[in-house]
Amino acid sequence: MTLANGTVLTKGAVPLETGGGSGTAGSHWSEAVFNTELMTGYNDVGTEAIPDPLSALTVASLKDLGYVVSATPPIDPYSLF
Repeated sequence: MTLANGTVLTKGAVPLETGGGSGTAGSHWSEAVFNTELMTGYNDVGTEAIPDPLSALTVASLKDLGYVVSATPPIDPYSLF
């Protein structure tokens, strides 16, 4: 899948942040791909109707880590497109 910004996503791969130092790089979703999503390493308060929305992808990743989550609505409206 190719996003509007030209980033190519492959199945099973979540693009991670490459900048921002050791607390951000390699451990947060890519800001260039996910923009305002909660799991990016940068705070985007005030740039969207819902600041830093929690996507279904982040909920699923927390579940994969062993957290008990609810993946039923309401999950914040969020799209990469």
